[in-house]
Order: sequence, then structure tokens, then C-alpha cells
Amino acid sequence: MSKVPSRRPSLQELQALVPLRHFPEELLKLLIPRADVLQLPKKTHLRQQGGSQTQLLFLIRGKLALKDHFSEIQTFEGEDARAKFPLAPEDRAELDAQCTTRCEVLRLPLNALRQVRDIAAVEAAEATANPPPEKSEEELLEERICEDFRQALEQNHLDLPAMPEVASRISSHIDSSNATSSSIARTVQADPSITARLIQVANSAALGARTPVRTCKDAITRLGRNNTRELVTSFVLKGLFQARSAKIKRRMQDLWNHSTQVAALCHVLSRHCPGFEPARALLIGLIHDIGVIPLLTHAHRYPELSESPEQLERSIRRLRADIGAMTLEKWGFDNEIIDAVRAAEDWTRDNGKDADYTDILIIAQLHAYLGTDQMNELPRIDEVPAFGKLALGSLSPRMSLLILDEAKQEIEQMRRILI
Repeated sequence: MSKVPSRRPSLQELQALVPLRHFPEELLKLLIPRADVLQLPKKTHLRQQGGSQTQLLFLIRGKLALKDHFSEIQTFEGEDARAKFPLAPEDRAELDAQCTTRCEVLRLPLNALRQVRDIAAVEAAEATANPPPEKSEEELLEERICEDFRQALEQNHLDLPAMPEVASRISSHIDSSNATSSSIARTVQADPSITARLIQVANSAALGARTPVRTCKDAITRLGRNNTRELVTSFVLKGLFQARSAKIKRRMQDLWNHSTQVAALCHVLSRHCPGFEPARALLIGLIHDIGVIPLLTHAHRYPELSESPEQLERSIRRLRADIGAMTLEKWGFDNEIIDAVRAAEDWTRDNGKDADYTDILIIAQLHAYLGTDQMNELPRIDEVPAFGKLALGSLSPRMSLLILDEAKQEIEQMRRILI
């Protein structure tokens, strides 16, 4: 049996087996390198006789005929409930079975299983002796709010601001197979404000434009479809940052100001990083705090939030990422943008891959906090993994500031366009 082709089992295959299903993932992962899945041809016999049991065998795929201790034949397949149990129990080594089709049989050494059981027993004893501390009232409140939002979103009971109709209409047309620059321009021109802003961006110093464009069609041709879509979405987002209460309205204005600053910084930084689209970076910067909007607009539902600005701000810091991700999933945004919103303030994030838009967002955020009180609570720019991953040449904290100092005019121009 040792010479037949084999592979390592997956975590999901181990989790499906009855003797293992109560173990946490961390312990099951310890079994993966010690178990194997044997690729057995039809008519292979599996026999064990007497002595001590040293391994457990499980049918994963295929069909097998098993003779039980009453000499009766059981025939079952890998999908059947019987296959979730070992072919022979731990306390009996005898086994007589035959593959009636090509089969995959998982082999698990008993000593490995017993070691994992011992670890699980020790961990359970420690957990009993040292129960986790009780959650504070603030933590319980935040859990309740997050679960309320999740359920309301799933049931379409949450009065979220809808993505503005003009952005949806233009985006849908851009995605259609028969769209052209002329037809996209006709759709965009229904909104003169968006038309003017697209032309303004197409002529901006950010694009290094030497010959000015004068028509919406020419601006779309210069920008490209994807950039046009993301810029249009960015232009209409300000309408979401609205509130009735004077107190919440001030907080919403502060949120918009911060978002436009981060968006402009993302736009500038992305132009110094090969492989990134500035328009996409701009959009990600603009919506990175989108989860704060429903928290502000629905704070009145929770007296603990509406009566305590300090508790409201604590809840915003704790929940903005999760609720922002839920909101963007509901709006149909892609995973790259959702992941950036979820990790916008994860200063230690390092996914082990090449730089991405989340890295740009993290560095832009740190720049936005320079000179503010929050700066004292944050790491230095060159201490975060995102800084080292961005391909900004010989970038140092000082050089990073020089780049942004030189780009002040461009940043201000992008903020004016957004506002």
C-alpha cells in the first residue's frame, strides 16, 4: 500500500470525518502532513489481521465492499454517512475490504491522532481553568450593533443610501458591449456637472496633458472607460454624506473632508507606483470610510450612541471596517475595493504579496494624519509593511514628504474637483 500514488488530505476532508470533526482547524492542520490519501485501483484488497491497530482508514471517494465482524458485506460510497467513520474501529485491527471501483482511501496514523487528542485535552483544561474575561458593556453593544446591521442588510431592512442613479446608469452603459466613446459621452452629458469634471480631470496636470480636450467624448477617450466609470462614481459620492441633525451634519462634513484628502493623496501616490490606476486609487480613498455613514445616520436607534459622543466614536473606530465592507458588498463593488476598505487602518498588514491598492490607502491615510493629534497614536510611515512594498524608488519618510509637498497643487486640484 505504501507504493501506490498518494496525496495529502485537505482540511475539508479531515473536517468531514466523525472522529475529527470536533477538533479546531489549528489542530487538524497538524494532521495534514502526517496523513495521506491513497489512490487505489479497482479490486484492491484492504486487509488487516489481529494485533494492535496502528492506523485508521477512511473511504474518501469511490465504492468499497466491507466485510464486517459478522462476515456480512456492506457496500458504500465515499459520499455515504458510513464513509465518515473508519473502516475498522480503533479497538479492533481486523479489516477485510475490497475496492469495487477506483477509490481514494485516507490513511491516518493512530499515534498522530492520539497526540492531537492530548493537545486538545490540555487546551480544554486550560480554557476551563482560565475562562476568558467577561465582555464589557461597550463590547456587547458593538457586537449587537454589528449583528443588527448584518441582519438588516441581509433582509433589506436597512435604509442605506443607494448608489446615485446617474452613476449606476453610466456604469451600466460603459459595461455594455455596444458602448462607444460617443455613446458614453451622450449618457454622461445628461449631467453637466459630471461632464465638466471629467474634462477638468482629463486636462489636469495629473495626466500630464499638453493638448487640452474640449469635449466630453475627447475626455472619455483620453481617460479610458474604466477610469471614466470610477471617476463618475467618485463625483457623485458626496451626495451620500448628508444628515438631518446639525450635530451629525458637522461630523459628516468632517468625514467628507478627510475622505477627499485621502482620495487625493491616493491619486498622487498611485502615479508614483507602477501598475496602479490613479482613478481607481482615488475612488478607494474616497470610500474607505463609507462604513461610518450608516453608523452616523442610524445612531439615533441606539441611545447609548446618540447620548454619548465618546461611545459613538469608539463604535465607529471598532465597526467602520466591517460595516463598510457589508455596505460595498450590498452595492456590488469588487473584492479589491472591499478588501481595501476592510484593512484601511490595519497598519501592520502584510499579505506577503506584491503591493496593492490597500497599501497605497494605508500610506495615504498616514500622510493625511500628519500634523494632527491622531499622529501620536500611529506608527511611523517607514515602520509599516505597506511603505516598504510600494515601488517608489529610493523612498524614505523624508522623500515621501517631498513628493507630497511638490504635489500639493495637484492634491488641492483633485480635492476641488471632488468637492
